[in-house]
Amino acid sequence: MWSDGAEKDRFIALPGDAKIEFDSVIYPHGLNYSDLGWRFPDGTVLVKTFSIDLEKGNAASRKRLETRLLKYRKMPGKDDEYGAQFWQGYTYVWNAEQTDADLLDSGGLDRTLSIKDSSAPGGKREQVWRFPSRAECTLCHTMASKYVLGISTLQMNKNHEYDGQTANQLAVLERLGVFQEKLPNTPEELPRWRIITIRKPI
Repeated sequence: MWSDGAEKDRFIALPGDAKIEFDSVIYPHGLNYSDLGWRFPDGTVLVKTFSIDLEKGNAASRKRLETRLLKYRKMPGKDDEYGAQFWQGYTYVWNAEQTDADLLDSGGLDRTLSIKDSSAPGGKREQVWRFPSRAECTLCHTMASKYVLGISTLQMNKNHEYDGQTANQLAVLERLGVFQEKLPNTPEELPRWRIITIRKPI
C-alpha cells in the first residue's frame, strides 16, 4: 500500500503461547458471498513502523517517523460473532535522535518534512506527514475491511524476501507455529490476488 513514499516494517505480537485461528471468522459481504478472516487471540498487537528517506533515493538518510499499534480486545458476546472485536489504535512519534518514540495524544499531528530532491525546485521539497489520531484509525479499520486490513489470506498469500531467501508468507507463519492448526490447503490452493501484467502492443 502506497503511504506517501514511506517504507514500512510490520510485526505481529501474540500473547504467551496463543495462536491464530485461520479463516474461522465469517464476515457478511453482500447477499451472494461471505468473506473469511483470521481470529486473533485476545491481547494480539499489530505493529507498523513508517520510515522515510530525507533525501530521495538515499536509504542512508532514512528516518523513522512513527510506529502504529493496533491492540485487539475481545468484546463480550459469542466468540463466533464477527462484530465481537474491538481494535484500539495508537500512534507513537519517533524523536529526532531516533532513540525512542512517544505516545501521541488523541488529537493527531501534522508535521512538515524537508526532503532533498534533485527534481524539485531548489533541490528541496516540503512534505506534510499526518500522524493519525485514535479516532482516525477507526476510519479504515472497520468491519467491512475485516478490521486488520492487510492480515488476511488474500493479502498474505504471496512470496516475501526473508534475509535473502524468498518464501510464501502463509507457509512461513505455519512453519513458525503461528496458526492453531495446519493450513487447510497448500498456499497455491488458497485464495490469493492474481497479478496481471499488461504489455503494450508492439
